[in-house]
Amino acid sequence: LDQREQDLSQRLQDAAQPQPKGEGKSLRDTGEREKIAEDLSQQRQRLAGTEEQIRQAVGTARVGRKLTPKAWPNGARVAVCLSFDVDNELLQRANPLPVPVSTGEYGATTSIPRILDLLDRHEVPATFFIPAMGVMLHPEMVPAILKRGRHEIGVHGWVHEFWPGIGDAAKEQRLLAQSIEYLTKATGKRPVGVRAPSSGFSPQTFDLIRKAGFLYDSSLLAADEPYEIVSNGQPSGVIELPISEVGNDYVYYGENANGALPSPDAVF
Repeated sequence: LDQREQDLSQRLQDAAQPQPKGEGKSLRDTGEREKIAEDLSQQRQRLAGTEEQIRQAVGTARVGRKLTPKAWPNGARVAVCLSFDVDNELLQRANPLPVPVSTGEYGATTSIPRILDLLDRHEVPATFFIPAMGVMLHPEMVPAILKRGRHEIGVHGWVHEFWPGIGDAAKEQRLLAQSIEYLTKATGKRPVGVRAPSSGFSPQTFDLIRKAGFLYDSSLLAADEPYEIVSNGQPSGVIELPISEVGNDYVYYGENANGALPSPDAVF
C-alpha cells in the first residue's frame, strides 16, 4: 500500500512538471492528473478508517494458496519465467516526436528479432505481452513470435494505457475487451494471460480480469512463486505469476535511463 501511494504521488509530481513546448500532451492536458489525485485521496481515506475499511482497501487481490509444485519436471531445481513487455512506440504517446518514437520502433525492428534468435539458440519459451495497437503498428511481430512454436502472446492493454488513470469502469472494461478481441484475431487464439500496463490496477481491474476469463495475471508483486489470487476473502480461480522489479530491465534501459547503465553485466 505504501508503494501504491508512492507510485500515485510520483505520477502526480510528474504531471505537475512544466511540459516543454512541442513535446506533446501532459497528464494535465488529458485530465489523468485529476483522476489519479482522486484515487490517491480515496486510498488514503480508506487506510485511515476502521479495521473493516482497511481490510476492504487491501482485499481486492491477495495471496491465496501457493501453487509451486513439490517437484518441477525433469528434476529441475527451479523454474524461471521469461517475459517481455513489447511496448515499443506506445511508451512515447505523450511525446510522439520522430526521435523518441524511433527508439520505440527499434524494439520491433531490431530487438524482437534478436530476442527470438537468442531464445531459439537456447530453446527457451517466453511470453510476450503486447498492447493491441503495438500489434497494429507491427503485425509482423505476431507470426515471428508464434512460428517458433514455443512462445505465448498475452494482453497488455489497448495502447499501454494506465488503467488506474481511466477513472471509468465501463471504459476500462471496453478497452480490455477490445484488446482481447484484437489479439485473438491477430494470433488465432484467445489470450489466456494478462499483464497490466505499467502494472497498474484500478479498484475494478482485477474483477474485470476475472470476469474476462483469464487463466492468469502477471502484474502483482506479493510473492516470488505462483499463487491463486484471493479477492475479498474468496478464492478467485485466477493464477498469479508475480513479477519482480529487481528483475525488470526497464528501470535500467527505459527511456529515462538514457544509457546510464549500458552494461548487462552490471545489471546482472
